This record gives sequence, C-alpha cells and structure tokens, in this order.
Amino acid sequence: MTTAEVDKQHPGHDSKTVTIVVNTREHLWDKKEISFEQAFQLAYPGHQLAEGETVTIQYSRGPNEKPKGSLTANHSVKVKNKMVFDVYLTTRS
Repeated sequence: MTTAEVDKQHPGHDSKTVTIVVNTREHLWDKKEISFEQAFQLAYPGHQLAEGETVTIQYSRGPNEKPKGSLTANHSVKVKNKMVFDVYLTTRS
C-alpha cells in the first residue's frame, strides 16, 4: 500500500506515515519510533528465534540526532522517511 492509498483511507487525517526500508524492502510505518522487535518482524515475519540464533540490526539515514547506529533488543529508535534497516539473522554452527 502506498502512502497515497493510506491517505485516501483516512481523509482529513494528517498522516505521518513514512516509508522505511528493511532488508531492501519498503514498508509503510505510521509510528514515530520502531523497536528492535518490530524491525526484526518486518525482516522475518512470524520467525521465532531458535537456540543459537542471534540478530543484529544496523540502521542508516536516520534522524539528524543519530543518523546511523545499531538497534538492540528492548530498545527503539525514531524513524525518518527512507530510513534504512539491515537486519542480520545468524546461527552458530
């Protein structure tokens, strides 16, 4: 769904929806922040972490206060239009 389509569904509503990019896929996001857990679920929908799996999230093109960095479990970051998240799922072998 595009931002324009979201606006049509909520006429007269000042939409704060932005587009974020998670693992090269665009997603519409209507909240001011995104958590580690939300970003992970956008990258790997429905995936439950198994023993030995770890997740690393790096972001770039963020707000001026912190345009790039890491997102860790139980934390969130303010979002900005076209912000990019790289979510890596690794398994110890």
